[in-house]
Amino acid sequence: MQDKGKTKEQLIIELNEMRRKFAQLQSDHVNVAELKRTEEALRQSERNYRVIFERSPLGMIRFNSDGIVTDCNQAFLNVSGATRDQVVGFNILVSLRNEDIKNAVRSALSGNIGKYVGEYTSVTGNLTAWLDVIYIPITSEDGAVNGGIGIVQDMTARKKTEKALWESEEMMNSILAASPVGIGFTAFNRTMLWANQAWLNLFGFEDKKQFLGQSTTSLYPSTEEFERVRDAIFPFLENGLVGETDARMIRKNGEIFDAHVRLSPLDPLDLSKGVISAIEDISPRKRAEKEKEDLQTQLAQSQKMEAIGTFVGGLAHDFNNMLQIILGYTQLIMMEKGEDHEDYLDLMSIERTVKDGAELVNKLLMFGREAPIRPVLMDLNRQIKELKALMSRTIPKIVNIKFNLTDEPTTIHMDPTQIDQAIINLALNASEAMPDGGRLTIQTGKEVLDSEFVRNVHGMKAGAYVTLSVSDTGRGMDAETLARIFEPFFTSKEKSSTRGAGLGLSVVQGIVEQHGGYITCESELGKGTEIKLYFPAVEAPRKSGKKTRPKSLPEQIGTILVVDDELSIVDQARRFLSNAGYNVITATNGKEALEIYRNRQEEISLVILDLLMPVMSGNECLQELIKINPSVNAMISSGFSPDSLLDEEIKRLAKGFVHKPYEVSRLLWAIESALNRN
Repeated sequence: MQDKGKTKEQLIIELNEMRRKFAQLQSDHVNVAELKRTEEALRQSERNYRVIFERSPLGMIRFNSDGIVTDCNQAFLNVSGATRDQVVGFNILVSLRNEDIKNAVRSALSGNIGKYVGEYTSVTGNLTAWLDVIYIPITSEDGAVNGGIGIVQDMTARKKTEKALWESEEMMNSILAASPVGIGFTAFNRTMLWANQAWLNLFGFEDKKQFLGQSTTSLYPSTEEFERVRDAIFPFLENGLVGETDARMIRKNGEIFDAHVRLSPLDPLDLSKGVISAIEDISPRKRAEKEKEDLQTQLAQSQKMEAIGTFVGGLAHDFNNMLQIILGYTQLIMMEKGEDHEDYLDLMSIERTVKDGAELVNKLLMFGREAPIRPVLMDLNRQIKELKALMSRTIPKIVNIKFNLTDEPTTIHMDPTQIDQAIINLALNASEAMPDGGRLTIQTGKEVLDSEFVRNVHGMKAGAYVTLSVSDTGRGMDAETLARIFEPFFTSKEKSSTRGAGLGLSVVQGIVEQHGGYITCESELGKGTEIKLYFPAVEAPRKSGKKTRPKSLPEQIGTILVVDDELSIVDQARRFLSNAGYNVITATNGKEALEIYRNRQEEISLVILDLLMPVMSGNECLQELIKINPSVNAMISSGFSPDSLLDEEIKRLAKGFVHKPYEVSRLLWAIESALNRN
């Protein structure tokens, strides 16, 4: 189409202009759409920011370049305890009291990141909390700082937890430090990682550096003990359980002690996390248990000896009565036949055998602590010197006897016969332990034993003691044999041996304890034995004149009442005494004797009483006789004479004692002595 009045060129120019304008319109339309999209994006970004800002679990504030808070979220209000109106518009740099926070804000406003960790008391909300705050600068495109954002994390709960944990750890450390039990912590491979002070003290370490990282093998005296404890306990640990056992352990200075070891896994489900050990020194308890066991053993031995003594006492009475019958009739026959008779030597053999039997009974009584003793003040050194010749003839020549006698006084209160028997028994035992020869040493000394020494010795008292030790270089004894050496009839000799029946040491023990002493024995296989006797020391006696015994008996007169339940003994006594010139009346029990004495007391010069009789004992009979006649002249004749059967009054009133079996001459001298006392 062509517009009239315009040239073609004009029309083309107008058309191009129209095209340009159209293109401009299209371009403007595009820019507006892009702007709208950009604005929508900004609005969405702002919405996202607000969501993040408002819903963040961390407290957040926004402040401008002057430090004035322009915005805050709810989490910050919760931390500060303030309202939004109190926070927005608050000038941090002016109104805040905490200079450290102000400096952190200034750092952010200068383009750096500011930090603050610590306790904070809100000015607006007056709430105290423990905060971890970071301040980040907000900059424009040209790098100018327009303000900043503060991100606040409330650490109060965590700090409380940490404090509670710290206090718990401190309390646990205090408990562990105060514990008297050594407590340690070891790795699974049994290397030490930690220990308390009690553990250090137990093993003698000055500080933890001396053992940390070391194997616990060093805590045991041997690898075998270490492995034994491991084998005893680790099966429990591997099952998440506690394992425990007693063990021998060693201190840093080499001292070995008894310990109770208790191990527990730190985590029952994972043993690799380590093991807690509790170690207690039980040496005092072990010693106390050993002392208690020793005391119980001594008490049991004492009770056993008492029971056996009672049994032996009764047996001795009956056996001595039998020996008295044999001896009495033997001596009657010997008197009738005379020394020139062909049977006299045989009768003498019977008499000697009876005396040997009586000596055996006496040994049994000494073993049973029931033998009558006749102690006197004596010098032990002198007694030993008097035995030298006898021992030199008795002990084999291949045994070298050495005497080490103290120069100090060795006065004791002993029965000389019994101390001789004890020394000879010990010397013979020692020589028999040295069949190929050796050295026998007899030594005396003086010792003062304190209460600590005698505390574990039944019946022994503190004080001064004279000691007698007999030692040899023989074969010695093992622990099992040593524990039984004082048992009656126990012997380590061969069954075919004719050297004894095992009464030697038990007899010696009986002799020593009867005299208030104590006996010990130390021995080791291959190194010999030492037996040591302790006797209470006494002051040396003053010299006094010796009593002499008359060489012949005066003419015998008077009537004697003999009381014994053994008819044979009554018959013997009647014949003995009749031959000696006495008138004899007999009774077979105490009641019969009382009846006779009531009717004939004027003519009876002496009553001879057996102690153990049926119907009425000699003790009871004597007491009744005293009631009839307080000055009754009576003496005791018995095969058993324990002091417990005679009270002090009876001892005082009885005019004498003759022990069965007795020879005729000894009976007559005892009677004469009793009559003279009257």
